[in-house]
Amino acid sequence: MNRKIYLTLLMALVAGWSTAQSNFGEIRGKVVDSKTKKPLDYMNILVTKDGINKGGAMTDDNGNYYIKALEPGTYNVIAKYVDYKNYEEQGVSVRANNITYVNIEMSKDDGQVLNEVVIKKWKTPLVEGDRNSKSFSDKDIQKLPTRSIGAIAATASGVSSTNAGVSFIGQRSDGTRYFVDGVPVVGSTNLPQAAQGQIDIIQSGIPAQFGDFTGGAISITTKGPSAIYRKSFEVISSSMFDRYHYNQAEGFISGPLKIKNKGGGVKEFVQWGFQLAGNINYSKDPNPAFGGMYVVNDNKLREIEQNPLVANPLGGGFVPSSSFITKNDMVLEKARRNVAQITSVVQGKLEYQPNKNTNITFFGSYNYQTNSNFSYANYLMNYKNFSQSIAQTYRSYIKFTQKLRNEDENDKTKKENKSLLTDAFYTVRLDYQASLRNTFAPLHGNGIENIFNYGYVGKFTRYRVPAYTY
Repeated sequence: MNRKIYLTLLMALVAGWSTAQSNFGEIRGKVVDSKTKKPLDYMNILVTKDGINKGGAMTDDNGNYYIKALEPGTYNVIAKYVDYKNYEEQGVSVRANNITYVNIEMSKDDGQVLNEVVIKKWKTPLVEGDRNSKSFSDKDIQKLPTRSIGAIAATASGVSSTNAGVSFIGQRSDGTRYFVDGVPVVGSTNLPQAAQGQIDIIQSGIPAQFGDFTGGAISITTKGPSAIYRKSFEVISSSMFDRYHYNQAEGFISGPLKIKNKGGGVKEFVQWGFQLAGNINYSKDPNPAFGGMYVVNDNKLREIEQNPLVANPLGGGFVPSSSFITKNDMVLEKARRNVAQITSVVQGKLEYQPNKNTNITFFGSYNYQTNSNFSYANYLMNYKNFSQSIAQTYRSYIKFTQKLRNEDENDKTKKENKSLLTDAFYTVRLDYQASLRNTFAPLHGNGIENIFNYGYVGKFTRYRVPAYTY
């Protein structure tokens, strides 16, 4: 008896800890008869995402149901009950660490139409309590005219985005925390837009599970596999319209690798599924200056490089030839020179579901960026020798999630068969991240073999001639 009590306490602690540290949301609500408003007890509720069964529950004596351990995204809620029409509510939005309420009114089946289904579109409530965040679904993200995480976050009130980063309510940008699938980000936050399932901008009242920081939080949830194959490819280019040459190509594909119990109705589920996305971006000038910038023209610059010193017209010795540059020797250009940036990212997700209550997720991404580091002080005549940086970010995790009991329509709808653990789950995650950055002079190469060349100007030979003054 004591062993059973200890086991129950242990499972409760693990389930509570996983809720506090997870990236999951919850759907809950009440099911009643549409006419009598009487609660319908022990009926089956099922939720699906992209055609994949993501969980279910059975209503209690009062018609209430709770479905936990749901990753942020858009779901369909399906309800089935004997002598009632099947019910489906589509487009239910679930946010991380939030509860979405879906109350259902079931209509009696008159028997005139075979397998009639009542379909309803979910609408965001006009008033939501304790709302301190703004969420963007994958459809919202596609409609936005911007691609960067910072620009998307700036559409929320109290959020500003500058070259220094994203800041919340006047806080410094280093007070902002980023999360990908609930994991604190190390390195770049760049992700393919097509792989972003939901973005949550948490502006104030930061929940304890996000940690201790003074600003806000940006939580990105990536898409998972789908029950059918989905793919997309897009190309964006501004080269025909401006001189900044913003060019990007992005691809996305997801689908099932193995479907178990295919054609078996509610018994059917995707046992193996995958998602793969990537993009590559080239920009000649990713951050152009307003009105353009002046630079010494090529002919004059070549002349200065060949003859860096000229005789001093006011006396003995030499002076830099660049001291005699005039406005006629300079040109005003909209796009800056030698500041091109190349970024690329590839991301993959593999999900294995041995049964309806257990899910194992494998995730990996690689981000690469190379760019020249612009300098105002050196731009006029020395833009060719900007330093170059290469940044790489590796990110991966393995996540194991198990619901201790999941009700479905195969369970007997009897009170004595309803488990006490229908709302319990636990999750275990192991993640690895690394961010590498190397800055170097292209003249000396990206390596340590020429490290002593830094700071070495060259060998000087002195020539002495007599000078006379009077």
